Parts: sequence; C-alpha cells; structure tokens
Amino acid sequence: MTGEGNSAGVQVIHPEGSAGESLLISWLEQLVAQHGSDLLLVPHAPASIRLEGALVAVGDRPLSGDEIENAVLPALAAHARKEYAQTGIADSSYRAEGLGRFRINLHRERGRAAATVRALPWKVPALDELKLPAAVGGLARLQRGLVIIGPRLWRHW
Repeated sequence: MTGEGNSAGVQVIHPEGSAGESLLISWLEQLVAQHGSDLLLVPHAPASIRLEGALVAVGDRPLSGDEIENAVLPALAAHARKEYAQTGIADSSYRAEGLGRFRINLHRERGRAAATVRALPWKVPALDELKLPAAVGGLARLQRGLVIIGPRLWRHW
C-alpha cells in the first residue's frame, strides 16, 4: 500500500503494498464488517476489536511489538511517524479507501509497540441519534457561558 499525505495531515492508503500494511487493512476490514468501535493491538496478545464494550480476538496468534509497529507505522502521517521516532507516541488520522476513517494511536508499552485504532463515523451524528436526554439539546443551543456537567450530589441537611 502506498501512502499519500494531504494538507490536512490525513494518511490515505491505497490497496497495494507491504505485508504489514495488508495486515492492518485486514484487521480494519474485520473491524468495519463487525461494526466494532476499536482495534486493539497489544504485544503478546492477538489483535482484538471492541464490540459493544466486549473484546473479541480477530487474530489467531499473539502479536509481537515489531509486528504491530510494521503494520501501523506506514499508516501514520509523516509528522506522526517523526513524532513516534522521537517520543515513542503518536496520534494520526487515517483513511482507507472503501473502509472509512480512523484515528490511530501508536505508542510504546513496556518497551514494545502497541496501538489503538478508533473507527470514526462518516458523518457527525444528529443530537437525536445519540439518544441523550432532551435537556442536553437545550444545553447545546446556549449562546454563551460555561456548562459543567458532573454527578449530582444529594445532601440532607
């Protein structure tokens, strides 16, 4: 797969390329097909996706940090690859043609590469699609001010 950066810093991957990149695309295809929210790549564990809060393995064997790095690093935008080389952590946008948009976090865990890839929706959901209480809609329409939402504390005097 060849990567092309764009002015927004989003890495776009086209369907031809290295084995590592093909592996990432394979995992993302499973993530999208199963409507998962995240792809989790952790050393000494198989690739997993988060489905409705539960983790489901999509790989058949534990991954090494090198395998994770080889699969994910080419998908990062150039600035994120540089940041990862310098600090051991990077965040990047990623778009795979025909699959969707993703946020990638590549980092080092106990000296080994690990990654989380979040699937992003194609469009921002409408407020009613989020199934939030109606009062939240009123808060979203406020013109000015600071809104702080926290747990409700009950006190009996």
